[in-house]
Amino acid sequence: MTRETQALFKKALKLPLESRADLVEVLLNSILEEDQNSQRELDAAWAKEARNRFEAFLQGKIKAYPMEEVMEKLRTRSNLTHPQ
Repeated sequence: MTRETQALFKKALKLPLESRADLVEVLLNSILEEDQNSQRELDAAWAKEARNRFEAFLQGKIKAYPMEEVMEKLRTRSNLTHPQ
């Protein structure tokens, strides 16, 4: 915690209960809003990646494999790295 943050924290602790509750609410909402913005950016990036991969598949640049084949390879690989 920086000195500035510590000073703000000390001042905030001296506020009346209702004011501290309001401050907490404002701070929490700002964190949640920032998190939602980050999630929207992440969702948009994944959507773009999915579109790019699908286009590459349609153009024959990448191949698709049956899910069963992929899962079997993953199980085999997992057993090799984590023997039971």
